[in-house]
Amino acid sequence: GNSEGGSGGGGGEVGSGGGHSDSQFESLNDFMETNKSAGIMHSNTTTAPSQQLKTTQKNDNSISTSPNNRNQLSKFEIECRLKAQERQRQALAKGEPQIAAGRLFTGATSFTPKPTKIEFLDFEIGKKYKKKLVLTNVSLTFNSFKILDLPDNIRDFFEIKYSKPGRMSAGTTCTIEIIFKPQIKEDFITSLPFLTETGPCSVPIFCYIQKVLPSIQNDHINFGEVIMGEIKTMKIVIKNSGCLPCSYEIFDMNEHENTSSAMSIEQKGKGLPAKQVQSELTDHSMNEEGDVDEGSQSALSIDTSQSHPGQKEAGPSSPYQSEMATAMAIEIEAQTKAEAIILQEAEKVASSALSYPAGCGAIQYESKGYLDSYSETHHSITFAPLSAEYYHKNIAIRFKSGNGNNNDDIIIPLGITGKCELFPVYVDEPIVDFRMVVHDKLYRKKLVLCNRGKIAFKVQAVVPKELAGYLEFGPDMGFVQPGVKFEIGIKIKPSLGLLNACRSISVVGNPPKSFVVEGSDIIAVPIHILVPKQAVPVFFTLKCQITSGKIKIGPTSDINFGLCYTTETLIKKLDLINQSSLPQKYGFVNLVNEIDVQPNDGFGVLLPHETKTLNVLFSPKISNYHYNFNLDMRTSMGDVYHIPVKGIGCDSPIELSHSLIQFTPTSVNHHQFDETENNNDGGGSDDGMKESIIMTNSSKTETYLFEWGIPYAKLSGLIISPKVAKLKPGQQVRIEIQFKPKMIPPNPLDKEEEEGGDQIQEVATTPTKEHNELQKETNEDNEGDGGGGDEEGGGGGQVVEGEKDEDDIIEGDDELALNEEEKKMRGERSPKKEEDNMDHFEDIPIEIGQISHSSLDEPWSVHATWNLPCIVKNADSDELFEGPPIYLVVKTVLIERVLEVSSTSLDFGELAVGQVKVMPLMITNHNENGIETTLSASGLNSLGPFSILSALRPIKPKSQNLHGQHQIESSPTPSTIMVKFAPEAQGIRQESLTLHSASLGASLHIALRGDGVSPNLTIDPADGKIDLGHCLEMDSAESELTLHNASVFPLTFKLVPVGDPSLNFNNQSPFSIIPSEASVLPGADLKVFFQIL
Repeated sequence: GNSEGGSGGGGGEVGSGGGHSDSQFESLNDFMETNKSAGIMHSNTTTAPSQQLKTTQKNDNSISTSPNNRNQLSKFEIECRLKAQERQRQALAKGEPQIAAGRLFTGATSFTPKPTKIEFLDFEIGKKYKKKLVLTNVSLTFNSFKILDLPDNIRDFFEIKYSKPGRMSAGTTCTIEIIFKPQIKEDFITSLPFLTETGPCSVPIFCYIQKVLPSIQNDHINFGEVIMGEIKTMKIVIKNSGCLPCSYEIFDMNEHENTSSAMSIEQKGKGLPAKQVQSELTDHSMNEEGDVDEGSQSALSIDTSQSHPGQKEAGPSSPYQSEMATAMAIEIEAQTKAEAIILQEAEKVASSALSYPAGCGAIQYESKGYLDSYSETHHSITFAPLSAEYYHKNIAIRFKSGNGNNNDDIIIPLGITGKCELFPVYVDEPIVDFRMVVHDKLYRKKLVLCNRGKIAFKVQAVVPKELAGYLEFGPDMGFVQPGVKFEIGIKIKPSLGLLNACRSISVVGNPPKSFVVEGSDIIAVPIHILVPKQAVPVFFTLKCQITSGKIKIGPTSDINFGLCYTTETLIKKLDLINQSSLPQKYGFVNLVNEIDVQPNDGFGVLLPHETKTLNVLFSPKISNYHYNFNLDMRTSMGDVYHIPVKGIGCDSPIELSHSLIQFTPTSVNHHQFDETENNNDGGGSDDGMKESIIMTNSSKTETYLFEWGIPYAKLSGLIISPKVAKLKPGQQVRIEIQFKPKMIPPNPLDKEEEEGGDQIQEVATTPTKEHNELQKETNEDNEGDGGGGDEEGGGGGQVVEGEKDEDDIIEGDDELALNEEEKKMRGERSPKKEEDNMDHFEDIPIEIGQISHSSLDEPWSVHATWNLPCIVKNADSDELFEGPPIYLVVKTVLIERVLEVSSTSLDFGELAVGQVKVMPLMITNHNENGIETTLSASGLNSLGPFSILSALRPIKPKSQNLHGQHQIESSPTPSTIMVKFAPEAQGIRQESLTLHSASLGASLHIALRGDGVSPNLTIDPADGKIDLGHCLEMDSAESELTLHNASVFPLTFKLVPVGDPSLNFNNQSPFSIIPSEASVLPGADLKVFFQIL
């Protein structure tokens, strides 16, 4: 039998079933009998089945091997017994179905434990804990159980005590006492195994140390749909089932796992920037291109091409169209940036309600908390979205273990989701742009409010107190129905006070702030629309540019022409200054017959802040009549300006046969060639082109002195003679006007490309000797002309009618018979000599002259118009004539040369004495009449260093070929002349080459220059001896020679042997020179290597 109270003791004689003849019990009796016969006894401690099997096998082996055992079994019997034991063991482990009264027991287990699990919670090492377990037989009939061993690792921690009940009838119980003595601080989860007649069963055992046992009620929180700006709060239940208190913290799992993704989660949690939020809210109603940019540029993007292509616009801006365009582009860009900045400031006010507090986002919660033992807490999580989107955030709760080891912390994940819906009431256009508004004019526009909600909302438009009197809403209150647009009228009457008021405006409790673009008159003010039932406030930005609509007239408020001859027209300048940022059309209406306004007959457009100068022309019809009337100008702004005009008509004392002289087109430095003149003396006449007029003294009693003035003589190229003369009553004199151009007036459009933009384009492109001589000649001509005319000019004046006296014509350099008053008259009334100041020739007054260049699609030409004044004085008195000067209009045209040379100067630079340098000179015949020309050369010294190598062949002009029905014009083929420079001595050499065409009557002057220098090349060693030493056969030796160029120009050298050295057996020279030919730079050294092989 088994020992009583053993932990592995069975429940009595298992095989003594009451009246059962079951095979299981027979085999079990056989099994027990076999064990007894083998001498196997059960101890108080239960032995594991594997150990029992090993013991049995050992005993069997000992029985089979013992020679003294009379009951020795055979090998076959031992195998049969082992098989029977294995079958019995499997049958016991599996159990046997129980049948009682014809019913089959189908329960999961035949013994039910109470409690169903054994828990030793919050145990401490060294203490003893007891638990009782009650087993109840729930099978159909008698049953028994056997407690099996616990696992080896925890067997020593448990002690099991109970009274063996033996075979238990159905419904009976057995109490088992379990004593737990923990030795290590660890959690144990195991089970107490039982072996019954119907099969095995077990009772789970849980042993937990003192710890924190946190849990949450839900692992996911869904806020659902929340309207933007509103706040929704939900609570999570956090429970601690352990005996230890703990602190906890909530953190973002994505930030904990991946730092790179934390930024995107933070942006989603904290919302988007205010400007982006505002733009997203209005994307459904705004144009993607943006009304702001369109409005900021519409008032400034004005076509500047107002003037006629061939006409010089009167005004300071017309000659600088490219500069004006660049300046306007820079100004527009700066103003656009300033507008963008002020719009951002206005948007910040509107988006301040859509920005999160510092450190907060759409999902807000306290990041830390404390949880006591065996308690629970409610932690609040707030969802306050400010961006219309779907939010999803994964967070986790970390419970601190309290032992300082983070690895023991407990982390419970929690998911948060929510969706943000747009607020219902919004403005259809967040920026109400009035564009450009003018002072004291009323402007209207509509503000459209939309409702995407499901109920009606009340709205109210409130005018800021600073804008009272300038801004008005109508209606200012209403209800916006769902899906219906509500319109509010905006009326604004701008003035200078509105601009000042916008410099300090307080919006929705914010501190006063300026909403004016600095340095401009543009405002962008945020206006608040009250919606009481909506969390997010509604704003719109009122933007406009305030400007004046006035035009300032200058330089004076009235025009006084004074005396004006009935045969002439006086011109006065009238400046129109547009003080508005808008373009204005203007027009002079109801003009009298004596008045004309140019250009464009007094009609035009003033660009924003543009100053335009007009010419008011006064042509009196009646002599000795005082004119007094108003010049009326109307603008597109509806304003009318009255300009007083005064003038007196009078008769002219001297009459001109022609008031206009038109010279035929010519080229610069064009020389009229005369075949009859002696070519040895210069080859042609340099008089230029001449025209003449007749001046007549129309008075019958008065004798007049006159003097002609030539403004900008160097630029105009005009010479007049005689400049001073005396006319008796009825006397006439012939005046000769000569046109001899010496320079090309520069084009203002090319001014940007020139350095300084002030230079006058001379005939020679480089400052050569010829250029200096030409300039000197021009100055001498001007000085001669300014003294009253040269010998030619003095001889040009002839008295046509009347007697010719010495006092009639005042010529050349003779002393003028003028007193101090007459000299004063000449100094005051004569035009100033401004030819020395050519920096701003485009600012020539229109009453003096006008220059215009041809367009790019036309042949090159320069057209000029000059008004030559003639001052008249009474010869019998010391008083000047009361009337204004008499003017003669001279028109000139400069065209492209017929003969064109590639360069008017050839500079050969520095060249060694004895060397030769050749440079090409290309000449083109631009004659359109098909005339082929041959040039003749002169001006070169036959013994000088310069000479012409090539023959002067005929130069063909442009050729015209017929191709089908079309005429094709080919470009002229230039002729190339090779010019040689061969200096025979040191020094600078300069000569002038003249090429003359007799058929075209034109000449070309080319300045030639060259500098002869001596070469200076030294060697090291100076004696020129290079000793390579002794050298064995098939061996080599090397030495070097240094060449130094002491000249200021490169030198080319070549090393050649003087004699014939001995050759090797392979017929090759044993000496090698590297390099044998090269060029040495100025001041540089070059090493030459000598080698023997």
